[in-house]
Amino acid sequence: MTIDELTAEVKALEYRLLEVWNWEVLGQIGWNMNLAQLDHMPGETYIADAIRDLELEAETHLVKCYTLAIEDVEHTLKILPQGPNCTALLERLQDSLRQVAKSSYHLYLDSIANSRDLEASDDTGSLSNEEISRLTDEYHHLRRDGWGCIEDSLGNYLSRVADFIGTMTSSERNKLTSGRTQPKWIGTASELAFLLTELVDAGYLVPPPIGKKSGKDGNRAAIADAVLNAFDVRKDNGEGDPVTPTYFRSLMRPDSPDRGTFPKLFTIRPRTASK
Repeated sequence: MTIDELTAEVKALEYRLLEVWNWEVLGQIGWNMNLAQLDHMPGETYIADAIRDLELEAETHLVKCYTLAIEDVEHTLKILPQGPNCTALLERLQDSLRQVAKSSYHLYLDSIANSRDLEASDDTGSLSNEEISRLTDEYHHLRRDGWGCIEDSLGNYLSRVADFIGTMTSSERNKLTSGRTQPKWIGTASELAFLLTELVDAGYLVPPPIGKKSGKDGNRAAIADAVLNAFDVRKDNGEGDPVTPTYFRSLMRPDSPDRGTFPKLFTIRPRTASK
């Protein structure tokens, strides 16, 4: 694969990873969210229920899109050649995704073509330029309020995609190509995830912050990625296929239904501040 072909592949992946979220659907959810918030009055529980339903709709949509994004990354990175050029392109891709995660509103507005609704509402052409400008500002303001309910979750998932690319670049791909020997975890992946979770909950291991969340609520997926980069982890007592980043991250979720409990193996006392 030539440098031109490699660059084209990574750029195409970047485009897909931005478009996969279906911005039009997110825009409609944000708009409905804004309308529900405007209609909400104290004591009107049905409006609160409507807001919760929209939050669930947004989260469900984002999870589905995130799954598609991860599958696309896994498939694409397997066919890319190893080397410094590929590493540099993938690192730039990670930076790009993290920038969008921090400020997704501009891309959201660009994707939904904000002024078209205003143009459609003025078939007679009777509005002045000043009135159109005022209505456009109001339109953006309403969109901004509704988008605020989606922005943090979307940023979280975008950051996770960027982290996953880093994991595949530094760990999974290197293990396949470099023959590097890693320390091996002799135990189940669930046991290791339980130990790490106990260390986090006891205050000995602090996840990096993600968005507005920090401390125990921080990015536990980053811990999963770091561990898989450092250790050879298999699903069953050091045997079988290597654990995938997606699976191990799922085990590291605070309330993961897939992670068992092993209190007889590990007893971690809560950390107390030194005097």
